[in-house]
Amino acid sequence: MKFIFKLIPFLIPIAIGVILFSTKSDPAVEAQSQDCNLIRISDGDTIVCNVVTERIQNRVTEQVQSEEKIRFCGIDAPESSQPLGRESKQKLTDFLQGKEIIISPIERDQYGRLVAEVFVKISQATEEELFINAEMVRSGMAYHYAQYSDSCQGKDEIAIAEAEAQARSIGVWNGNYQYPWDFRRQR
Repeated sequence: MKFIFKLIPFLIPIAIGVILFSTKSDPAVEAQSQDCNLIRISDGDTIVCNVVTERIQNRVTEQVQSEEKIRFCGIDAPESSQPLGRESKQKLTDFLQGKEIIISPIERDQYGRLVAEVFVKISQATEEELFINAEMVRSGMAYHYAQYSDSCQGKDEIAIAEAEAQARSIGVWNGNYQYPWDFRRQR
């Protein structure tokens, strides 16, 4: 027992180091929200942006831009070669084109893409925003990707949006379409 007490002074700094190291994450994911200058729309659930991040280095705040591929959290849109793939991309274009886009980073996926919730400002005066992840699902141009939505703060809103689209039988709910995740698995 005395041996264990002698080890405590050595184990505490190691434990603190492990905790600090394990909680370190990608600085792009740590930010609350970031401006997103749209470069292109890949498909109905993925965009490429210049993301503006503020970094503090040596007590000086600087804005840094980095090109990021952004995957919308909690949704899955038809692939470009699937039925409704082009329509889904066009719907996203309609939502984003010419708007002020704000992303709320969640995490990075296995492909290195930044997974985020995406918003557009609909009123400068009131700072009101539209949650695009849910709007894509509500319009019937994407599915709620339930198995990957646990980390999304807006997952409940996305689920409600899907129920609304199903009830109205619009978009992906107006036919017998293959889910994008099944389509990708077959390829």
